[in-house]
Amino acid sequence: MNSVSDRREAMAKAKRVVVKVGSAILTNDAGLDPRAVNRLADQLAALHDRGLDLVLVSSGAVSAGRGFMRSLSREAAPELSDLPGRQAASAIGQSRLMHEYDEAFAR
Repeated sequence: MNSVSDRREAMAKAKRVVVKVGSAILTNDAGLDPRAVNRLADQLAALHDRGLDLVLVSSGAVSAGRGFMRSLSREAAPELSDLPGRQAASAIGQSRLMHEYDEAFAR
Protein backbone atom coordinates (compact mmCIF):
# COMPACT_ATOMS: atom_id res chain seq x y z
CA MET A 1 0.00 0.00 0.00
CA ASN A 2 2.50 2.57 -1.18
CA SER A 3 0.75 4.42 -3.95
CA VAL A 4 -1.65 7.28 -3.49
CA SER A 5 -4.38 5.29 -5.21
CA ASP A 6 -3.86 2.40 -2.78
CA ARG A 7 -4.22 4.76 0.18
CA ARG A 8 -7.32 6.35 -1.31
CA GLU A 9 -8.86 2.93 -1.86
CA ALA A 10 -8.12 1.92 1.74
CA MET A 11 -9.64 5.17 3.03
CA ALA A 12 -12.75 4.64 0.90
CA LYS A 13 -13.27 1.23 2.51
CA ALA A 14 -12.40 2.31 6.06
CA LYS A 15 -15.03 2.59 8.75
CA ARG A 16 -12.71 3.78 11.50
CA VAL A 17 -9.64 5.97 11.09
CA VAL A 18 -6.96 6.73 13.66
CA VAL A 19 -5.56 10.23 13.22
CA LYS A 20 -2.22 10.98 14.92
CA VAL A 21 -1.40 14.66 15.25
CA GLY A 22 2.02 15.84 16.37
CA SER A 23 3.08 18.95 18.22
CA ALA A 24 4.47 20.53 15.06
CA ILE A 25 0.94 20.66 13.59
CA LEU A 26 -0.74 22.13 16.68
CA THR A 27 1.81 24.61 17.98
CA ASN A 28 4.01 27.46 16.87
CA ASP A 29 6.80 29.37 18.63
CA ALA A 30 4.26 30.98 20.96
CA GLY A 31 2.68 27.68 21.99
CA LEU A 32 -0.70 26.24 21.05
CA ASP A 33 -2.06 27.61 17.76
CA PRO A 34 -5.87 27.86 17.95
CA ARG A 35 -6.14 28.30 14.17
CA ALA A 36 -4.35 25.00 13.61
CA VAL A 37 -6.64 23.25 16.09
CA ASN A 38 -9.69 24.76 14.36
CA ARG A 39 -8.47 23.62 10.93
CA LEU A 40 -7.90 20.11 12.26
CA ALA A 41 -11.36 20.05 13.86
CA ASP A 42 -12.93 21.14 10.56
CA GLN A 43 -11.13 18.38 8.67
CA LEU A 44 -12.08 15.74 11.23
CA ALA A 45 -15.70 16.94 11.24
CA ALA A 46 -15.80 16.54 7.46
CA LEU A 47 -14.57 12.95 7.78
CA HIS A 48 -17.11 12.28 10.53
CA ASP A 49 -19.88 13.70 8.34
CA ARG A 50 -18.90 11.11 5.71
CA GLY A 51 -19.72 8.41 8.24
CA LEU A 52 -16.25 7.57 9.53
CA ASP A 53 -15.58 6.74 13.15
CA LEU A 54 -12.52 8.71 14.22
CA VAL A 55 -9.95 8.20 16.92
CA LEU A 56 -7.77 11.24 17.58
CA VAL A 57 -4.32 10.65 19.06
CA SER A 58 -2.78 13.99 19.89
CA SER A 59 0.57 15.25 21.02
CA GLY A 60 1.05 18.88 21.93
CA ALA A 61 0.51 19.10 25.69
CA VAL A 62 4.17 19.77 26.49
CA SER A 63 4.50 22.43 23.78
CA ALA A 64 1.20 24.04 24.77
CA GLY A 65 2.22 24.17 28.42
CA ARG A 66 5.66 25.52 27.71
CA GLY A 67 4.21 28.22 25.46
CA PHE A 68 1.77 29.25 28.17
CA MET A 69 4.52 29.34 30.79
CA ARG A 70 6.68 31.46 28.48
CA SER A 71 3.80 33.91 28.08
CA LEU A 72 3.86 34.44 31.84
CA SER A 73 7.61 34.64 32.22
CA ARG A 74 10.55 33.53 30.11
CA GLU A 75 12.27 32.44 33.30
CA ALA A 76 9.27 30.31 34.32
CA ALA A 77 9.36 28.22 31.14
CA PRO A 78 10.96 24.89 32.00
CA GLU A 79 13.84 23.35 30.16
CA LEU A 80 12.44 20.48 28.16
CA SER A 81 15.69 18.56 28.41
CA ASP A 82 14.84 17.36 31.91
CA LEU A 83 11.95 15.15 32.96
CA PRO A 84 10.52 17.46 35.67
CA GLY A 85 10.39 20.32 33.16
CA ARG A 86 8.54 18.21 30.59
CA GLN A 87 6.15 16.93 33.27
CA ALA A 88 5.37 20.46 34.45
CA ALA A 89 4.76 21.69 30.92
CA SER A 90 2.61 18.65 30.14
CA ALA A 91 0.49 19.10 33.27
CA ILE A 92 -0.25 22.70 32.36
CA GLY A 93 -0.62 22.09 28.64
CA GLN A 94 -2.94 19.09 28.77
CA SER A 95 -5.93 21.05 30.06
CA ARG A 96 -5.21 23.92 27.67
CA LEU A 97 -5.03 21.51 24.73
CA MET A 98 -8.27 19.74 25.69
CA HIS A 99 -10.01 23.09 26.17
CA GLU A 100 -8.89 24.17 22.70
CA TYR A 101 -10.18 20.92 21.18
CA ASP A 102 -13.47 21.33 23.06
CA GLU A 103 -13.91 24.86 21.70
CA ALA A 104 -12.97 23.81 18.16
CA PHE A 105 -15.33 20.85 18.01
CA ALA A 106 -18.20 22.83 19.56
CA ARG A 107 -18.22 25.36 16.70
